[in-house]
Amino acid sequence: MLDAELTPRHVQDLADADAVAALFQRLGYDTERRLTQSPANLGIAEALQPQIRRCKLIADQDGLLQVYLFEVKSVTQAAINGLARALRNPIEQFLLVLTSDYEQLHSVLLERKQAEVRPDRPPAPIQRQVTLHRRTLNVERRHPERVTLRVLRRLTYTEADALAPL
Repeated sequence: MLDAELTPRHVQDLADADAVAALFQRLGYDTERRLTQSPANLGIAEALQPQIRRCKLIADQDGLLQVYLFEVKSVTQAAINGLARALRNPIEQFLLVLTSDYEQLHSVLLERKQAEVRPDRPPAPIQRQVTLHRRTLNVERRHPERVTLRVLRRLTYTEADALAPL
């Protein structure tokens, strides 16, 4: 499968959770197992839970890559950091889509990388083995730019094998 063709209209139609799921289906993701989740079930800190209006699993690629939509009161760096902390330990990879009003959608890919071992430094007593790197894309729904469309096209799920590296 090549990158899915997207037009500005596909992005402009992202006005609710069903439309976001339909976009991911168009990009080749398995959206059959959509599920509304509670923030507590995902291990999200109690302090952040009141900021989340709705949390929904919208795509699941064999349990290894999961796409979650978070409708939040306000998309802030604190909210993104809190979600990243909560989803740091599971083996799955996560792509989060955050929005407060569907005018802007913020996509955050949580990518795990092995921590770099530096031979010139002694190992710390408690050293993290895996670091979490965030790749973000902010989408202006009503006025999608060409670069935004190109990046969204690259999110097309083309892997024949769910275990292939992201």
